Amino acid sequence: MQTQESQSFPKATSFGATLVRSKIMGPNPLKLCEELLRDVHIPCGVRVCDL
Repeated sequence: MQTQESQSFPKATSFGATLVRSKIMGPNPLKLCEELLRDVHIPCGVRVCDL
């Protein structure tokens, strides 16, 4: 059964909690990134510069 959070952030919640905690640099960068890019189309094979 999926939680409300996993339905809202399917990519961010697919990572294991241990991995996320070991690399976290803020409130929850995976969820923030997913939310910011929700309606953005990024074609397969392009390079993305994350500053």
